Amino acid sequence: MADDKSMLRTILIVVLATLAVSVLGTVLTYAFLANRAASGTQKVIEPRPQLGQLDSLGDFLVNLADTEESHYLRTTIELEQNYGSSPEFGYEIGNRKAQLRDIVISVLSSKTSEDLRT
Repeated sequence: MADDKSMLRTILIVVLATLAVSVLGTVLTYAFLANRAASGTQKVIEPRPQLGQLDSLGDFLVNLADTEESHYLRTTIELEQNYGSSPEFGYEIGNRKAQLRDIVISVLSSKTSEDLRT
C-alpha cells in the first residue's frame, strides 16, 4: 500500500511538472512572438520604377506556318525602353521601325498555331 501511494505521488508530481513546463513554454513563446511582431511591423516600400518610353510597332496580321489548315494571327506589339536608357536608343528604334516590323513578321509567320498555344 505504501508503495502504491509513493508511486501515485511520483506520477502526480511528474504530471504537474509537465503541465507547469508546458504552461511556461506557452507563455514564453507568446511573449517572444508578441515582442517580435511589434518590432517588425514596419515594412520598407520601395518605389516602383517608372516605365520607360513606349514605342508602338503597330498592328500585325500574319499567316501562320500551319500546313493542314490556314490560320492567321492578329496582334499589336509595343516596345518599352528601359527607364533611364539613352535618348539615342529611342531614336534608333524610330529609325529602324521598318526593320523591326520585318523581323516580327518573319518570326511570327514561322510559328504554327500549336507553337503559339504553348
